[in-house]
Amino acid sequence: MEIVVTAVGPDNVGLADPIIHEVTAQGASIGEIQMYDHDEAGVFAMMCRVNIDAQHWESIRSSMLTIGQSKGLSVRVWTPTPP
Repeated sequence: MEIVVTAVGPDNVGLADPIIHEVTAQGASIGEIQMYDHDEAGVFAMMCRVNIDAQHWESIRSSMLTIGQSKGLSVRVWTPTPP
């Protein structure tokens, strides 16, 4: 299934790494990543589209929300084909 993760928040070091490491650790293949890091405005935004087995939906969703909370990011996890 395809999952889209978006993350937005104040710019800081190490924001993308935990997201990418978690989705790949759960077996996802990354289809697309876009990041916006505007130093002058202090804003970070990321969109990551991954493909993963549907059995990982709840785990990915939960992990992304936890990462968002720990990093001070607003994280949204979405799929066009919910399990």
